[in-house]
Amino acid sequence: MARTLGMTPPTLSRVESGIIPASIETVLGYHLILDVSLQRLFGEHVLILTDTYLKNAEILQDNLLDEKSTTSIHKRLSMLEIIISRLQELQSEYE
Repeated sequence: MARTLGMTPPTLSRVESGIIPASIETVLGYHLILDVSLQRLFGEHVLILTDTYLKNAEILQDNLLDEKSTTSIHKRLSMLEIIISRLQELQSEYE
C-alpha cells in the first residue's frame, strides 16, 4: 500500500499510527483504493469543524438580524439559513 501511495512503508506506518499527519493524497488514496468512506476517514474532524462553522454562521446570522433590513441582508440571511440547515444535518449524521 505504501509504495502504491508513493511513500515508504515506515512513513505510512507513522501516518497510520498518528505520529505524522496524513496528506490529502494519502487520505484520498485510502478512499479510492480501499473504498474507505470519507466519513470514516474524517468523522472526528468533520464534527469539530461542523460545530465551529455552525457557531460562526449563527453569530453572523444574529449580527445580520440586528442590521437594517435591505435586499442584500435578506439574500445573505437566506443563504445562511441554507448553510445552518446543512451544518445541523451534518452534525446529526456524525454524532
